[in-house]
Amino acid sequence: REEKRPEPLRVYIQINTSGEEAKSGITPLLDEGSASKDHPLLELTRHILTSCPHIRFSGLMTIGAAQNSQTADAEKVQSREDIIKANPDFEKLITSRRMLVQALRKDEQVNKAVSDSSSTDASITSYYQEKLLSGDDETGGLELSMGMSADMEIATMAGSDNVRVGSECFGSRTTRDEAMKAMEEELKGSA
Repeated sequence: REEKRPEPLRVYIQINTSGEEAKSGITPLLDEGSASKDHPLLELTRHILTSCPHIRFSGLMTIGAAQNSQTADAEKVQSREDIIKANPDFEKLITSRRMLVQALRKDEQVNKAVSDSSSTDASITSYYQEKLLSGDDETGGLELSMGMSADMEIATMAGSDNVRVGSECFGSRTTRDEAMKAMEEELKGSA
């Protein structure tokens, strides 16, 4: 028997703002020209909004380039705009959110699906109608998750709603290569 969650699962879509091959995520949405109906970010968001009744699309996240995180100094920064300009990953994520909200508000398929939705949780439908698809708030109620333990102060100053602080709480992790090598050694030892 399938257990029903007491509330919808909140999800973020990861954006590869740094363009690094080692990082996962969708290509940023940086201008109206790239906001075509087949842009991967718009397609995935449309799918979540129209076909995933137990998921609440909550925002965008990025794991930016380490060098970009080191360029802004919380002690020297004068304004939020300075921080955003100092870290292109933050700037790309903020721009992607704004462009996505604009595109979704014009998307007939999304607007029709949300307004006709009877299978989606009523709180999700209300949230999408009131925050995401209407109003003049350019954020559409979508949160941003940018920054990690090393740059959490800068990230929050730039407007991050969520910061991942795992290494601050649990210590640094091994790299994938280190973990694979350790597993191989462990398997050799048990053979």
